[in-house]
Amino acid sequence: MIKIKASVTFLFLWMFFISNPVFAGFFGEPESSPILMHLAGTVKIMGKDARPGDEVGVFDKRGMLIGVFVVDKAGIFGDMAISGDSGLTDAIEGASEEEMLEIRVWQKSMDKEYSGNWITVHRPEAGKGIYSPYTEPELRFRGGNFYLLIIEAE
Repeated sequence: MIKIKASVTFLFLWMFFISNPVFAGFFGEPESSPILMHLAGTVKIMGKDARPGDEVGVFDKRGMLIGVFVVDKAGIFGDMAISGDSGLTDAIEGASEEEMLEIRVWQKSMDKEYSGNWITVHRPEAGKGIYSPYTEPELRFRGGNFYLLIIEAE
């Protein structure tokens, strides 16, 4: 009986802490869905690398948070999973295919959110590994794809 209880306790702790290593504080937890797009890349705020604790959030056209990443290594974000709508339920779990997305960046040290015209997404020259450079002028949801971005918040 004690062995089973210890195993269940360990499994709970692993699921709670290890599978979600950093919890978003400012943006909160995003909607989840089995349909995902993945983003990774670099993020700068006012020309300097984002610092650990800063957050990158992705929102759908309704303003629903569908992806978040808390920077844990200066200037780098991702792998960030972006939720898409599965279409299997009446509930909206994320973005529709080809829906335009909005990126917001929160700077922890200044407690300041950057969005809209204050954020520029640059196209990287080449992808790394399974990631491809995102080459469109606007970020759109494309389920099952892995994209590399350069984000600058001014």
